[in-house]
Amino acid sequence: MVDIFKLLGIEHREDKYTYCLLKMIELGNDDFKKKVGNEFGFESSDYRCIRRSFTGIDSDSRKQITPDFIIYNSRRIAVVESKMFSGEGYMQTADYGKNIDKIKAALDAPSAEVDLYFLTLSGVQSENKAFKTVKWNVFYENILQDTVFDDGCLEVIRKTILEQARKYRIFENAIYEKTYKEMFSSDQYWVSPFSLLSSGQYDKTWQEASGTEPFNIYNFDVTGHGHSEFITDLYKEKWRKEGTGQFDNIHLFIRIEWYSEYPIVWLGWEYYDRNTENRTYVKIKKVENKSLKESMIQSLIDYKQTWIKSNTPYSIKTTPKKEDSIKALKCELACENKTISEIIEDIKNIIAYYSKEIDSILSAFLIKGKYLSFDKETYEANIISHK
Repeated sequence: MVDIFKLLGIEHREDKYTYCLLKMIELGNDDFKKKVGNEFGFESSDYRCIRRSFTGIDSDSRKQITPDFIIYNSRRIAVVESKMFSGEGYMQTADYGKNIDKIKAALDAPSAEVDLYFLTLSGVQSENKAFKTVKWNVFYENILQDTVFDDGCLEVIRKTILEQARKYRIFENAIYEKTYKEMFSSDQYWVSPFSLLSSGQYDKTWQEASGTEPFNIYNFDVTGHGHSEFITDLYKEKWRKEGTGQFDNIHLFIRIEWYSEYPIVWLGWEYYDRNTENRTYVKIKKVENKSLKESMIQSLIDYKQTWIKSNTPYSIKTTPKKEDSIKALKCELACENKTISEIIEDIKNIIAYYSKEIDSILSAFLIKGKYLSFDKETYEANIISHK
């Protein structure tokens, strides 16, 4: 059948799933409403389902919290946060936990029992362990099978979501069974930056390679001839070094470009303007200290030799010294007969190597005179200590 969500370009809009669910509960029969309620601990259809914001909350990072939907009556409240195609915001689920009493008061249910639910594609745990994990395809299969809506539009939506849930089950098995190339060439519905990565399928995997400080993860589509299908950028706050000039501030990151035949893992770097609110990145040619770029590139060329001597199975290349280049090291992975899960293990190993190099480079940048300066002796000492 035609996927109407994909046809309309909203297949990765998690709010659309929420709106459809709310309308299904409103227009569905009592049996359907019981099915939904049972998934969140309600024994009957005696509940309301709403979407609303709560202000005046206890939080250091936001002015309000807005769960994707809430199911409640005077005895019980189920707060549901849907992260089907996005990552968890900073302290987001923690803020829900801190404001349970305010939620109860706003819903005029002061004595109600409250449970928190985290609805995700792959069933990952939220940062707040008080949240109960709900796997989205299991949830939708449970409520949408053996159900028919009188409203023709809702019936089409029901069939669409049910088919998506079936495809996701197939996809989850395929990442361990099919090769990387097969997954991309067959145009699998779920091979996208939103479902494969942002959903949590691999976000937690990246964190396993990150050490004590977690990565900030950003996934985005890339369009245009010759480009990758999508990109994953991994950042850490400590991978920044501030100099004394407006633009004399360096930031290193790891970028994964997902091509249909193979992924490429880059070690990249940028300069940023620290005087702007969001630390706007600036073109390298604007940086006054030209020798800084040259010393940075040279350090990575030196590192290539260290990599070769470490007997790793990965081929690392340096990039040309272009004036505006922000990509310094390149590792193109061979994917022949490897599954996506095996490729992910390769990428984790490369991330671990790159992370050590980033730490070595940044600790070798010292302020000398007016600008940041790269100290080769400090860098070499760092490399030796990492062997």
